[in-house]
Amino acid sequence: MSFAIDHTGDFVPTETRNDLKSRLGNVPARAQPNPIIAISRRRTDACLVPDVLGISALSALYLPYHPSHVFDRSDSVHRLGGTSPASCTSPLHAAVRSARETQTDELIDTRLPLPRRPRLTTVAFFFVPPSLERLIVHHSPLPSFEHLMPITERPAEIFVRGEGAWLWDSAGKRYLDWLQGWAVNALGHCPPLITQALQAQSTQLLTPSPAVYNLPALKLAERLCELSGFDQVFFGSTGAEVNEGAIKLARKWGRTRRAGAHEIITFENSFHGRNLATMAASGKAGWDQLFRPQMPGFAKSRLNDLESVLQAINERTVAVMLEPVQGEAGVRPASPAFLRALRQLCDERGLLLIFDEIQTGCGRLGHLFGFQQSGVKPDIMTLGKGLGGGVPISAVLAQKHCSVFEYGDQGGTYAGNPLMCAVSLEVLEVLRQPDFLAHVRSVGRLLRSGLEDLSTHEGLGEVRGAGLLLALELDDEAAPTLVRECRAQGLLVNAARPNCLRFMPRLNSTVEEVQHGLTTLGAVLRQVRNPAKVAA
Repeated sequence: MSFAIDHTGDFVPTETRNDLKSRLGNVPARAQPNPIIAISRRRTDACLVPDVLGISALSALYLPYHPSHVFDRSDSVHRLGGTSPASCTSPLHAAVRSARETQTDELIDTRLPLPRRPRLTTVAFFFVPPSLERLIVHHSPLPSFEHLMPITERPAEIFVRGEGAWLWDSAGKRYLDWLQGWAVNALGHCPPLITQALQAQSTQLLTPSPAVYNLPALKLAERLCELSGFDQVFFGSTGAEVNEGAIKLARKWGRTRRAGAHEIITFENSFHGRNLATMAASGKAGWDQLFRPQMPGFAKSRLNDLESVLQAINERTVAVMLEPVQGEAGVRPASPAFLRALRQLCDERGLLLIFDEIQTGCGRLGHLFGFQQSGVKPDIMTLGKGLGGGVPISAVLAQKHCSVFEYGDQGGTYAGNPLMCAVSLEVLEVLRQPDFLAHVRSVGRLLRSGLEDLSTHEGLGEVRGAGLLLALELDDEAAPTLVRECRAQGLLVNAARPNCLRFMPRLNSTVEEVQHGLTTLGAVLRQVRNPAKVAA
């Protein structure tokens, strides 16, 4: 029986590889071998398979293969080897038939799609003893889309694996990921430190109850306060959850310290989450018409316009809440001067200043916390996304004078979950290092410079942002088209607005990744904007 391992065989877990290596040492040399079939666009990738499995000493057959030899791209290894016409003389068909006749009784239909584009491909056959067959990983049929609620338009690709800066879809295509889960994967996809932290903590304590203390939560709260200068923390799972927690905290403070004041000034084009309170707080166009009646208590001002804030203040006002950089609006920063003026205004009027740092915190701007860039410290700050590096955890931090929750005011089933807190501790230990943050700033400058060069060459608009949260303004509304074409070329980016592209690479991006992404983006810009010129 033979099995297909797609591409380099990286789907085989570490424990499987180790088990393979261990058991190979006990297999008689003359045991009947069976083939593993590996398909890769590069011979060097296919040749990695035996090393990945620890079977490099066993026999192997490598064949160059061109996708034009395939009758139908959806053909599986089974159909190619078992049902294709006997008259076919392509190297792949002949080799599979030969392997089938001499080494195995049957080929498994793995539904492994072959490459879409006419590139040279290597097909490799590796032979292992029957005793190891159960350990080989192969594809199962892909599930249907119909059972997920259609909450957003998604591309047809199904992503099955990530490593560092890269994602792979179910067809084996590789993508440079400049979304990273919307700035969630601070260290890229599946960094070993997260895998190790999850494995270690999952053998000790998963979740006891938010009504009792656990060690990872206490350690993480202490470390966050030490690094930020805040005094107390409440943990959640999502950004919306802790932003709502910040709103509740401000309202509780207003009730006890400001004669019942409860209104919060937020900003046009802001984004604070998708529960009812944070949608009302957000300034996203059209959201006031969804799920009516909208929750009251939020007045809207304009970013970087202090006069509009002054006009919104009344006796019911308790706080001003904003993102240091409005990500969903197209990466629009609040100016340092505006933030300083807000801090002074809040101090003079006895109001709280709340920073939503769900996206800008945890190293994204090149500082551990966004407020450190301007030197303006809020009374309350929320964190999320990069705080877990890919796992769901968020936090609301407060200074002592406004940390007024009492028993029963706030809670959550997974608040301070030890599994997530253990991961966050490891991620934070990397993010806090001065050399790491210097790297974020350095690579961010490189990406920004490259985007500015593309903008100049193509006659586009400004480049905005800091660190590795950047946006490129277009001169038309082609951003969705550019996103689709970039994806087709193996680059994932975001259309924050119809006329704006947003880039959120992993914080430990390499120079080579940035150069690769800029080259791809530049080619797509030229193709979409000047197709006739490119064709010529």
